[in-house]
Amino acid sequence: MRNLAKLFVLAMCLTLVGALWANGAKGPQVSLDTKYGVGSINLSEQRSAMEMPRHVRGTLDEVIISEDFEAVADGALPVGWTQVSVDNGFCAQFNRNSTWQAFNYGANAHGGAKVAMCHYNDAALPNNDWLILPQQNLGGQIMFSFWAASQDPNYLESFAVKLSTTGNQPANFTVTLGTYTNVPTTWQQYTYDLSQYAGAPFYVAIHYNSIDEFVLKIDDVLLEAGEAGPQGSIVGTVTEFGAGTPIQNVTVAIQGGATTTTDASGQYTFVDVPVGTYTMNFTKMGYEPETVTGVDVTEDGTTVVDVEMIFLNLVVTDYASTGGVVNIPDQNPAGAVKTLVINDDVLIEDVDVTVNITHTWVSDLDLYLVAPWADSVQLAEDPTDFPPGANMTNTRFDDEAANPFAYNSSGAPYTGSFRPFQQLSAFDGFTTMGTWGLRAVDNEQADVGTINNFTIHVTHAGTSADDAPGSVPSEFSVGAAYPNPFNPSTQISFSVPNTTNATMKIFNSLGQEVATLIDGQVVAGMHTVYFTAYNLPSGLYFAQFRAGSFTSTQKLVLMK
Repeated sequence: MRNLAKLFVLAMCLTLVGALWANGAKGPQVSLDTKYGVGSINLSEQRSAMEMPRHVRGTLDEVIISEDFEAVADGALPVGWTQVSVDNGFCAQFNRNSTWQAFNYGANAHGGAKVAMCHYNDAALPNNDWLILPQQNLGGQIMFSFWAASQDPNYLESFAVKLSTTGNQPANFTVTLGTYTNVPTTWQQYTYDLSQYAGAPFYVAIHYNSIDEFVLKIDDVLLEAGEAGPQGSIVGTVTEFGAGTPIQNVTVAIQGGATTTTDASGQYTFVDVPVGTYTMNFTKMGYEPETVTGVDVTEDGTTVVDVEMIFLNLVVTDYASTGGVVNIPDQNPAGAVKTLVINDDVLIEDVDVTVNITHTWVSDLDLYLVAPWADSVQLAEDPTDFPPGANMTNTRFDDEAANPFAYNSSGAPYTGSFRPFQQLSAFDGFTTMGTWGLRAVDNEQADVGTINNFTIHVTHAGTSADDAPGSVPSEFSVGAAYPNPFNPSTQISFSVPNTTNATMKIFNSLGQEVATLIDGQVVAGMHTVYFTAYNLPSGLYFAQFRAGSFTSTQKLVLMK
């Protein structure tokens, strides 16, 4: 899919699909383009207040460079900065050579709106692009730092930080300060102590050396020199509220300071923190974030900040599509979309999706999950060889699955759990409310099929006391639908004591199946499914849940 014609077609498809959700869409509005221009991955939430620099601006006597690129014209570089493109590559998607330059990325910059960026080359030509800072000759302590991030989570970048004491050509940079691969899309700070180079001229360069990835972004470059001011330390332990047990891998951030994580004992340590008063943020998925203000650091002192975090009682809610099948047109870039309306307004901690598709040559299909605000994540990509095989049956896309999804001649109907082509975590932290869609695009001729149904599995914070940490139901149970009578949606909660295959289906008064809410593996715990009957007439319906030998049936009354 790396030819320009296909890129253009897919980009036009996004425009058409996005219009379907334009009215009443709820969610983030700032997006950035992915490598192939199909949908977008929204990273605006990754500029959180807890992502603070590890080195404090103004810690040393003199700020030599403080560059956020806001005053630099697009396509240019700051005065005195140079770039060298050894590869001399070109990228049709950007319609320009791969050179370092300032670029306006709006909310996806680390601070402000602009960054310095460099992008990939066509024909998988390896990048060999150098961003070189002006020559320096400084005394005392010297600290150099900047922030970097990849743009597309499916194309993680690589770069190196180099130093030269002889000249500013790539061959002169013989000192390697750091080498990095798989740079995340969340902004990370990179800090270097260059004090050993005091008293003599030197250059620093950032060497972009990815191979066929997408875009590397640099922001908030800082070079300081002189003497450090007075410093102290901050230490502490993070435990679970009410239980007192330590919590590992909590992200701890100091305003104007460093970011670290807790160890197995729940402990963290910051050293060389400049004297001052700070705000600290403590975050971990599944726990309520904590903020501590007024943390005083004194010269040569140790400040103890212990924190208790409240467990959020994460639960999984399954939202299943309803209504009839949707035909997938043959070799049509517009594709087909089956929709699902979610009325709940909860924040996504994690999301999976299970799909059921009938298609005589299913590897013809590209699949996307489209959010209410029109951002999309690609679940599956058609391969170049289009291996034979029919249907997707209970195919679950899960970021945590052991194996990536790949079309192959022996895989159909692809029952089981697989990692999607793009990460569903792009939707984490956003609301569930609105119209979601499963989009299928058939890229080849002669075979047709239908989108039968899909289910979105959302992990989010629960409120029930039955969902206490570590609790597992002791038996199967199904709660009464609420509301009932309903119009047009109702919810049904159920619990399973162990991971099992289960179904929940809706029948009309004639015994005809009108909707499938669950059909596949369900993990142990409490669950809630939502039944939305937009396309059904008023009347009596029956919801039947089956898991092994357990069966539960209840009446539902739809009143429109």
